Amino acid sequence: QYQNEEKEQQLAELRDAHKSAISELKKTHERQLQQLKDSLEGVKETAVALVKDELASVKKELALEKERTNENARFFAREVKSISDKARRKLDNRSSHFLKKVKDGYTVLHYAAYNGHLEVAKLLIQSGVNVNAQAEASYYYYCDTFSP
Repeated sequence: QYQNEEKEQQLAELRDAHKSAISELKKTHERQLQQLKDSLEGVKETAVALVKDELASVKKELALEKERTNENARFFAREVKSISDKARRKLDNRSSHFLKKVKDGYTVLHYAAYNGHLEVAKLLIQSGVNVNAQAEASYYYYCDTFSP
């Protein structure tokens, strides 16, 4: 009976040691798990901050590009208006240069249409140039970019 009690005592001690070891392992695992969670949260915050910074940088670049594009558009609009205004002033003066035929019998309207100057061609037509004038040369160019 003494041996049985001794074995039971040893068994109880082993059970307690086992419970204690399992408890310590659980605590260790919980601490490690919390450390991993904290590390992941830090990585997540860093990644979010980096993405936000990159997004802000891209937005600034897009804003600058938009401004450059708008400035270019304003520049070209001013240039077209300036050219149109010059052409309109000359036409308003009824300059005979615009109404007569030039080399090979072509008119300024022929050259404007052939070279794709739609705004100038429209101004010439609005100013009353002869849209039925024919060139004296034996060859003709077809221009499909202009229709009065």
